[in-house]
Amino acid sequence: MTVEVLDTVTKQRLAVQTFEVRGTTTFGGTTPAQAPVGLAGIECRIAKVL
Repeated sequence: MTVEVLDTVTKQRLAVQTFEVRGTTTFGGTTPAQAPVGLAGIECRIAKVL
């Protein structure tokens, strides 16, 4: 699955990462933020499921 990480306020894309889905409740992989996270936090959006 591909996940986009967005700043909540500006909607600026901070990262895009593909994860390996393991079963129905877990997935593997981590990615650092590519830019400072704003005070309002982040949003994660699933962009694609293979």
